[in-house]
Amino acid sequence: MTSSLPRSELVLYFILWTGGVVYSIYNVYSTGRKYYDLNRPGDEFTPGWSWLGGALQDQSDYELESWFEFLYILGPWLVIHLSVSLLIEKILQEALCSWYILVSVLFLWEYIGISLSVFVLLQPCVFYMLRWIGNRSLVWGASLLFLISMMYFNYFLTSEKVSDQQSYMLEMAMYWTHLRCLSLSLDKQQYSVVQYFAYTLYLPTLFLGPHITIYHFHKKPSHTVTLSHRLLNLLYVSAQSYSHAGSQATQSIV
Repeated sequence: MTSSLPRSELVLYFILWTGGVVYSIYNVYSTGRKYYDLNRPGDEFTPGWSWLGGALQDQSDYELESWFEFLYILGPWLVIHLSVSLLIEKILQEALCSWYILVSVLFLWEYIGISLSVFVLLQPCVFYMLRWIGNRSLVWGASLLFLISMMYFNYFLTSEKVSDQQSYMLEMAMYWTHLRCLSLSLDKQQYSVVQYFAYTLYLPTLFLGPHITIYHFHKKPSHTVTLSHRLLNLLYVSAQSYSHAGSQATQSIV
């Protein structure tokens, strides 16, 4: 679709998007500098990165810390995900969705264990059955029950040996998965069970987002997908993830 747009229009979109990201980063930085010299009690602020001019780092922002720590854990898995995906596309493209499911399940198993992995997988299973029934009222009812049950999610995790970081990231995964399940359950287009779970459990967006529709997820490109295209897509997803983290940082400063 974008290949039919004039080059000047594409350049304009790129400049506007890049300018918006740079402006957001500048606002976060300038707001932090505004409170740089404030005397705050306790150990909330510690020396930050030197290349940022010695700005203080807010240690109370556990959400941002969880994001960065999690990216170190997820990073190697994304490299494996990308490398094997490129290999499968050249050898047996029909198995690509199966690989998406497998690598996501393996990561969940390694990161949070078997019992919590089953808990995460339960949600797409339930919504797949509701999609098969075809009653939208049941879909919306299940969605409402899920949102209510998430109010007590932390009480459920007290019985499991998980860290604060795992608890936070697991909660994020549950909400992102819910958004994809709800979107797909209301979609009139028919997809196979493998395509369904490949979409709802897609590892690059499983924990960090952003939300993409299943149409764009399964759409076949008109040109050959190369490593550069894959890397650009991965960079886009990473940029969206860091923008979410940046918004969390802004909230903690203000």
